[in-house]
Amino acid sequence: MLDSVRAEDSPRPNHSPMAQVTEFQEVCPHSLSHSPRTDASKRVYAHLKAIPAGQVTTYAALARSLSSSPRAVGGALRRNPFAPEVPCHRVIASTGFVGGFKGDWEKAPSGINQSKKLELLNDEGVFFTTDGKLIAKPGVWFDGPWEVKR
Repeated sequence: MLDSVRAEDSPRPNHSPMAQVTEFQEVCPHSLSHSPRTDASKRVYAHLKAIPAGQVTTYAALARSLSSSPRAVGGALRRNPFAPEVPCHRVIASTGFVGGFKGDWEKAPSGINQSKKLELLNDEGVFFTTDGKLIAKPGVWFDGPWEVKR
């Protein structure tokens, strides 16, 4: 996405290179320090696209499909610069709690990202209690098939 942006396309071409980097970091804080373009991250993002709207999976189920660990999957999701188009919001904790979104877990530091995750899921018909626990209904859990579209 961002790879295709050229300097002449920049709305402020007179900015110094350092100012442009600073501005980019403010918009995409994880992009430069934690590149999302590793092979492992690409595989995670490709698998996320297999999760249909209105369904959720767990970090553990996604990790199993990738022969990885839930912690590694969470690390890739935390740095997902393509959210919500690459739907990391559809991954929740195995306990049924909403889990984190964009690096925030529960109310730390602000709870804004978790509220956004709940809003995205609510818009897809996936509902949670006021304390963040999934209200399970038939067909809400996704555990494959993990047909990967690249």
